Amino acid sequence: MSGVSDTEFAPDTDITRGMFITVLYRIDGETKSDVDYNFTDVNENDYFSNAVAWGSENNIISGYSDTEFAPNDNITREQMVSILKRFAEYKQIDTSIIDTLDSYSDTEDISDYAVSAFQWACGNKIISGFTDNTLRPKANTTRAQAAAVFPKVSNFWGAYHFRLPFIAPVLLKNAEYRLKYNSIHVIITVYIIMGVCKNERRE
Repeated sequence: MSGVSDTEFAPDTDITRGMFITVLYRIDGETKSDVDYNFTDVNENDYFSNAVAWGSENNIISGYSDTEFAPNDNITREQMVSILKRFAEYKQIDTSIIDTLDSYSDTEDISDYAVSAFQWACGNKIISGFTDNTLRPKANTTRAQAAAVFPKVSNFWGAYHFRLPFIAPVLLKNAEYRLKYNSIHVIITVYIIMGVCKNERRE
């Protein structure tokens, strides 16, 4: 995931569906898929096309319909956790540990398809609610939130090997982020996500 400039990551900017699945695809090693998807809004030359094909083949993603993926739409929090749970199942990770979600006040806002994903994500500390005890399932996912969840999911299958050739140039180029974001966790995950999405066009 490129920054919005050479010195700014824009952590509060929303992340798109195409961007999100591209990160997962590259974390998994960019295994090329020969599956033909039916999404008419994904073109062969789009940076996310291989990721969409991979996600479709492995039942990690689904579209709004059989022909619409909406890659440039911002990804909501419930869409994010649903994709992450299906990714975990694809990696044969145990997803049986769940949270009842009783401590959150807006569970009625969660779409039916995403309830089990939130239970899994909260039960495994992939995500946490906000300070007002809400999950905000319909809210968009920010770049900072996405940067925080990927290492947590990857930790389940020992994938903290985010290919140093991707990361090293980013560490050197973006050392100034250390001055602005004083959280080592955010610093590391920002570098990781920027590294695995190095070829993505800027938004």
